[in-house]
Amino acid sequence: MSKTIQANKFFGDKSIINDIIIIAENISTPENIGSLIRLTDNIGAKKLFLINKIIPNQTKIKRSSSSAYNNVDFKFTDYNELKSDIFKNYTFVGIDTINNSKSIYEYSFNKKTAFIVGNEKSGISSEMIKFCQNFIHIPMPGNTKSMNVSHALAVSLFEYYRQML
Repeated sequence: MSKTIQANKFFGDKSIINDIIIIAENISTPENIGSLIRLTDNIGAKKLFLINKIIPNQTKIKRSSSSAYNNVDFKFTDYNELKSDIFKNYTFVGIDTINNSKSIYEYSFNKKTAFIVGNEKSGISSEMIKFCQNFIHIPMPGNTKSMNVSHALAVSLFEYYRQML
């Protein structure tokens, strides 16, 4: 008898989360873009928008995203094109340590949420802040008060998932 657990049975129904949209702005490293693609697939998000002036090395993106590269609906875009692609009835939530941000553990997510993450060093730009209706941050009890963009997105997505269950 096999002790292997089938992933679909173990991880459950992904229809809970197919309304998520992820918007990533000016992510500079292909490895981080690959990680975001992989997270988009992990959580079963509807779409990933990548706002980048320069498209990083596709080979490195493919390598770090693994099989998710072919599973995910992702698009390199700009601000104007993003405005035409915005979905109605979505709450746009920026993940950033901005002054009016709420702790992720005190925030109640709407089912239709668009998660916004910014550049690894500078965060969400003033242009992108205009899209955000709410901001969340992840409390960090340790000395370092920042996370890699893909880690911050992962924590946020799975807190959303926990709330939707």
